[in-house]
Amino acid sequence: MRFKCKKKRKMIIILITIVVIIVATFFILQNNGFFDRYEYSEYDERVNTYGLSQLYENSSNEPNQRVTKIEAIKIVICATNNTLNLSSLVNNYNGENEVEKILNYAYSTGIVKKEELDLNNCYKNADIIDIITYVSRAKYYILKKNYGSIDSISLIDYNTYKEEEKIYIMDLVSDGVLDNNRYRLNAYRTLKKSFCNKIIVKYIEKYGLLSILGKEIITNQEELPSNYNEYPYIVSDVDKEIYEQAYIVEQDNDFHNPADFYKYRKDYYISTISNAEDYYNTILNISYDNISYDDMYTKLSELVAGEVNKEELKKYVEYVKNNNITISGNAIAQVPCIYNDGTSCRIRMKLEFNINSSTTRENLLYMDSFYGGNKIYDKDSYIIYIDAKMGYVLGSKQVLNSQHDIYSMLLDISKNELSVK
Repeated sequence: MRFKCKKKRKMIIILITIVVIIVATFFILQNNGFFDRYEYSEYDERVNTYGLSQLYENSSNEPNQRVTKIEAIKIVICATNNTLNLSSLVNNYNGENEVEKILNYAYSTGIVKKEELDLNNCYKNADIIDIITYVSRAKYYILKKNYGSIDSISLIDYNTYKEEEKIYIMDLVSDGVLDNNRYRLNAYRTLKKSFCNKIIVKYIEKYGLLSILGKEIITNQEELPSNYNEYPYIVSDVDKEIYEQAYIVEQDNDFHNPADFYKYRKDYYISTISNAEDYYNTILNISYDNISYDDMYTKLSELVAGEVNKEELKKYVEYVKNNNITISGNAIAQVPCIYNDGTSCRIRMKLEFNINSSTTRENLLYMDSFYGGNKIYDKDSYIIYIDAKMGYVLGSKQVLNSQHDIYSMLLDISKNELSVK
């Protein structure tokens, strides 16, 4: 009997010891960010899509790797300024190398204080409090947004931080960048890429820093299109139905959806948007009483890839005059619906236009008659969507328009708007 009791006590002690070891191991792993890779995986993917992972020294987005202070600063600077071209951003600042210039930029803008960071310690591992500090200061000094506050902070260890650090923590909690749950932030532990990525993505989305045109970014799952993961971000002023329209694919092997295009060719965005809108606004606003071959040729020469089709333009100008054609309209790029169809860049465009006068209903827009069949315009007002074809300019980040009729670029949603005979 005594033997059985001893054996039972021994088993209980062993079980308690095992439980204590498991619980202790769990807390050690949690405290060292072991589970971050699972909790933050969606943010790791988005940072990669946004192209920001290339700012890490090894260009790796491995979630459990540590982040240095200079890496954290580079990512905050680029995210805040919505650019991956860090060199051009800091080029005018003094320094014998790029790191010195980055530090001087950070000092000048207020992201970092000189007594906190210099060439001697900028390659040391950052702590979580560092990324919180850099993001909060960048928001205040560069974005000119006041530090936020809320009535109560639920973080268990909030009162253990310095007064200045509390300001930054409360600021990011009030913005929703940091969670306001009842847990320990442990902000003095080493910053891992997983946590850094989460902070950066939530900061970007809070202030619409991805959006080239400063549009409001949608993050509410219920408002997202079904194919939202094919885009770098979703903005409110593009209809959900437009995001969900099928792409025009020329070659499957080299096709890149909008998320891929943004990741690798973000620096092409401004050129693509500007040139596409200028080109289609030019051909949507013409009038028989003032159209001029020379004026139109000059405008189009700046906006098209290759040579303007002179013969087609001459024919069109005469056609407009002979048929008293007057059209007014507006072209709006549906950003970020920009992709590569396998051979060329495509940008989704919303074309709104009115036919104010015309003695014909055929081939009213430039290049309509160049491609097969006569394009028929039965209505006086149109809202149509196209995936405009663009051409890359070798040796530059310019993207110019290909000269095509709009009929050949219509999205499914607009296929019934025009007819051909």
